[in-house]
Amino acid sequence: MNAILQQELNRLTELASLVCNVQVATISISDDQQPSVVIAYGIPITVPEPPFLRTYDLKDNTGHLLGILSLADIHARELDMRQEKAIALLIQEIVSHITDHYHYEELLDSELNFRAFFENSHGLMCTHDLEGRLLTVNNACASILGYTCEEMKDMTLADIVPAQYENELYAYLKKISTEGKAHGLMITIHKDGTMGSVLFNNVLFRNLKGETYVIGNAIDVTERQVLERDLRRTREILERTSQMSRIGGWEADLVNRELFWSDVTRAIHEVPYNYQPTMATAIGFYKEGENREAITDALRVSMETGEPWDLQLQIITARGQEKWVRAIGNAEFENGNCKRLYGTFQDISITKEAEQQLILQKSNLAAAKQQAEQANMAKSEFLANMSHEIRTPLNGVIGFTELVLKTELNETQHQYLSIVNQSANALLSIINDILDFSKIESGKLELDIDKYDLYEFSSQVSDIVSYQAQHKGLEMLLNVSTQLPRFAWFDEVRLKQILINLLGNAVKFTSNGEIELRVRPLEFLEDDKAKIRFEVRDTGIGIKPEKQLKIFEAFRQEDASTTKKYGGTGLGLTISNKLLALMGSELHIESGVGEGSTFYFDIVLTTVEAPAENQDNLERIKDVLIVDDNDNNRRILKEMLQMKGISCTEARSGFEALELLSTNDGYDIILMDYHMPYMDGLETVRKMRHHFGTKPREQGIILLHSSSDDERIITACEQLGIGQRMVKPIKIHELYNSLSLLINKEKRKRHQQEQQAEQWIGGRLNILIVEDNPINMLLATTVVRRIAHDARIYEAQDGIEAIRICRAQLPDLILMDIQMPIMNGYEATGRIREIKGGQRIPIIALTAGNLKGEREKCMEAGMNDFISKPLIQEKLMELFRKWLTIPVEEEPVHLITVREAKEEHFNIATLETYLMGEDRAVLKQLLKLTIDELKSAVSELQAAAAAVDIRKINRIGHKIRGTSQIIGLSKLARIADQLDTLAVKHEPEFSQLIEAMQEEALLTIQLMEEQIATYG
Repeated sequence: MNAILQQELNRLTELASLVCNVQVATISISDDQQPSVVIAYGIPITVPEPPFLRTYDLKDNTGHLLGILSLADIHARELDMRQEKAIALLIQEIVSHITDHYHYEELLDSELNFRAFFENSHGLMCTHDLEGRLLTVNNACASILGYTCEEMKDMTLADIVPAQYENELYAYLKKISTEGKAHGLMITIHKDGTMGSVLFNNVLFRNLKGETYVIGNAIDVTERQVLERDLRRTREILERTSQMSRIGGWEADLVNRELFWSDVTRAIHEVPYNYQPTMATAIGFYKEGENREAITDALRVSMETGEPWDLQLQIITARGQEKWVRAIGNAEFENGNCKRLYGTFQDISITKEAEQQLILQKSNLAAAKQQAEQANMAKSEFLANMSHEIRTPLNGVIGFTELVLKTELNETQHQYLSIVNQSANALLSIINDILDFSKIESGKLELDIDKYDLYEFSSQVSDIVSYQAQHKGLEMLLNVSTQLPRFAWFDEVRLKQILINLLGNAVKFTSNGEIELRVRPLEFLEDDKAKIRFEVRDTGIGIKPEKQLKIFEAFRQEDASTTKKYGGTGLGLTISNKLLALMGSELHIESGVGEGSTFYFDIVLTTVEAPAENQDNLERIKDVLIVDDNDNNRRILKEMLQMKGISCTEARSGFEALELLSTNDGYDIILMDYHMPYMDGLETVRKMRHHFGTKPREQGIILLHSSSDDERIITACEQLGIGQRMVKPIKIHELYNSLSLLINKEKRKRHQQEQQAEQWIGGRLNILIVEDNPINMLLATTVVRRIAHDARIYEAQDGIEAIRICRAQLPDLILMDIQMPIMNGYEATGRIREIKGGQRIPIIALTAGNLKGEREKCMEAGMNDFISKPLIQEKLMELFRKWLTIPVEEEPVHLITVREAKEEHFNIATLETYLMGEDRAVLKQLLKLTIDELKSAVSELQAAAAAVDIRKINRIGHKIRGTSQIIGLSKLARIADQLDTLAVKHEPEFSQLIEAMQEEALLTIQLMEEQIATYG
């Protein structure tokens, strides 16, 4: 009860008491919502039952009791008519006040409820006048439109409806004004400019003051409209897709026994659009026999178990046409009973026809493939035979001209034979290109990855083309980065083939200037991998931009005149690029006409760092003078020397060098280029000796010259006291070794003695040559006699004869041809290995070396090594030194065994005996390789022992034993032999053997490193 009502009721009770002249007047108000409220006036009466007590019901117009009016007094009395009438009027007034109060509270509650609903509704709600001015908006309305409620106070409907919908807005305002209500769809524009849609249902209201306003209620249907539009589009697409793919739908209501077919399903069955199928008629369309039985069984099983079906069957349409269809169906259950079947129906006649055609095509392709494989096999055999037949006479020409060129000839004879040799080599190169291209095109070429020394590899590549370059008067530069890892895993043969091709082209197309081979790491990656760039730069004729892509095409050169002038097949760059593709790379070119060319490629290789080499006394060299007219050569030499902390001074000519020497106290070493304009290197040294009075050998000088320089260089160097000569291009390790030799007199003396050692192998060797071609046999025997004067040579024309000779007399080494009549080299090798003692004979394969996997086949057949025809004396010498052991006594050669070696840690005499006739550089190299192998083996052994991998331990022991026997590591060989035969881990000596092997390996490594240090 509010204060106003209470005040009025207090006044009315007082008036009732005064009118009736009673002591007490009270009003009791009570309803269902509130407890009783008593309004009293007068002096309380303490008598339980006062003499005068009158009560009156307070009822509204509906008869509902609102309360009671009570009058009481301590004196008995009666009310007259005037008092009764006054009480009646007072009762009306009291009832009016109470009912007004209740109406007010109801209105207040209604307003509060409406306000709460208005504010918290998720729909858009607002009020506006008939002019469209917004009076109030709820939070949802403002939020959806992108505004705040405060921002929308002064806005109109025209502000939130796009201008193009102005007519629709005016029509709405007119309708709501005249009809009092309106509903429909309205397009809205949000604060950010995006469009939306709302579905509204608005009503016109009038307040107590008679003012009219509109209550607006709407929902945002923007997203629903988008979904409906997408749904319509999807439905249209599905209908079109069904028609295009001829997939129809069907549904069977088993309760009402009704079957529904879609329009596509009716079209497949070729029935009218109003055709009403039944289960029986639907099954009747299936071709009688196994097709109808299959669909009947599928329906029965599905209705019993719920198992779906997917069948390809034949039907007969209403028009009698036979079709293949794919029937897919599923069952729907309710309370364990099948109520509904549904699925799809697809016409697959075209697919079935295509399948039949495909089966026929596969059959034809299989036959064609078999014919192609037979043709390819015939082609491979033809290439192999042609390779052998063409190479055999060519190898004879090359081999014998090589031999004749080393005899005494006059100038004309030497010139003619050189041309013959060069022409034969060129022809062999062309054949190699064609065969390589054929193998690459047919996908038969594979890479042979192994571990190689990148520095040595780069040196070998530059050496191969340096003679040709220097013969043309070109400077050959080898620029190997000092940051390059020492070892990497790659296919040496194929990478060398690519670089030689690029360098050969550079020499061919360069008439003056220089050729540079640059090798450098671009970035170091994870897992010991590095991206390495190989780059060949020349100062030749260059290539036009529009021709640069064409030169990578097969049988193409820059233009026709290039082929006529320079020769070649035009396959070199194509083959190189295809080989690089196998390595995950490709060739790039930078070139300009008259500016030279740069070809480069990047390959990612797994690398291995090598221990740093220690050159004696290099720390004593502080300052070096580099005299060379080639800027790039001076830069490369300077980088090599700065790696060792050596300071460098540069001179571009002999005159500049003499001027520097006149103002300088001297240099520790002078690197003097021989080929310089105006004053060559030898003349510069003569003037230096004359003007500055330096005695021979007091000033350390290294002369840099080309491999094509004559004996005059050697004689002049001896006369001028030039301590060292180096053939260009300069290799970093050779430079360090020459500096070390020059600074160490004793070491230099030993080196000179080693250089004068005989270049042939002594001892009464038994050499078996197995070769069916008489020319190749003569060439092989001639070369062998040149490098092993006292050898006894046995000749065999085929494998059968070779086996007969081996049974009669085991040779010390066999040179085995591969392709021979009656019995080839592979089979002959296997049979020889079965002969007692045949396992230890070194067998070297003689082959053209151009067939896929031939090297691997030779190793698998049991051969020890591999050499390509034609036989080159230097290469064969390397193999003889590798595989033959020559004792001091003039007796047949035999391999050193553990029993023959002394019982000591390291016996250098064993190794020197094994490599009789070799210089110390070979001994040093072999010892270094042994150290690397032992370090790797110890690491592998530790891992194998931890994993208890007995087989791997056996293999490691076997490998170390073989190396130790040759090198003279007697104790290590004995321990390795025990590891080789170790059977189980629980043998008592297992742990001791592993520990002993590690200790002995470390000790022998130290001893070998000390021995290497004595070689300098």
